[in-house]
Amino acid sequence: MLINVFFVKSIPARSYKKSGLVLKRDSDTASLLQIKDLQRYLRQLGYLFRWIDGGFGLGTKRAVKALQHDLLNNFGESSRNDGNAPVSLIDYNKGRVVNQKLAQCIFDMLDDKKYPKLPFAENPKDANREVITQLDALTSTDVPLPFLKAIFKQESNLKHFYVPRGADEDNYIVVGMDTNAGGKHIITPRGYGLGQFTLFHHPPKNSEVNNFMVGIRGNISKAIEELRDKFENFVTGPPGGRRADDRFAEGRTQ
Repeated sequence: MLINVFFVKSIPARSYKKSGLVLKRDSDTASLLQIKDLQRYLRQLGYLFRWIDGGFGLGTKRAVKALQHDLLNNFGESSRNDGNAPVSLIDYNKGRVVNQKLAQCIFDMLDDKKYPKLPFAENPKDANREVITQLDALTSTDVPLPFLKAIFKQESNLKHFYVPRGADEDNYIVVGMDTNAGGKHIITPRGYGLGQFTLFHHPPKNSEVNNFMVGIRGNISKAIEELRDKFENFVTGPPGGRRADDRFAEGRTQ
């Protein structure tokens, strides 16, 4: 069953495409709107953990560095055996990794229909309630429902989408980011949604967005598969590098 989610069909005004504008931490030239626009684009593209609040904090800085790293190093290959990404990030580079040239890379990625964007919910509270309704109706012989809900509580706080609070406008799908690769800005696997099902390539395929992000039953089924795999293959302790260090309820300030 699909929940009521949306994809970006048109890109809003690109407020930060401006000569001389410096978008960085403690910048005195960037407006709240410009930083929010950047954060929103980084969320759509799968690089910002969370928060669209106009504050250029450590999370936004890491997201920019993660994108720069992928523009230099991501050929679209999977680090496991889950297939390659639909595009190679290297192809967007074209010698444009810093300053306004990086902004143009972002716009090219946003404009490219081959690059799947992460979904958001116009009404995330209602969408999350529908997700829990579907979870409660689940019958599984593989994993007891109370145990499954306890795991999901730890992984995503039982949320499929973030709910905006205060100045934060983030209503995109919950994303966990594993940054255990040595540099805190280098994202290895990502977990998506309620069940934090894991992909080892980026960006995700359109089929993965539709079946496991928009399709909540697919998300839950994938999470059950991953739980079974961990129990059957890593019974002596937590698998190194398999749990994303950003995957916990109501995460850090960005």
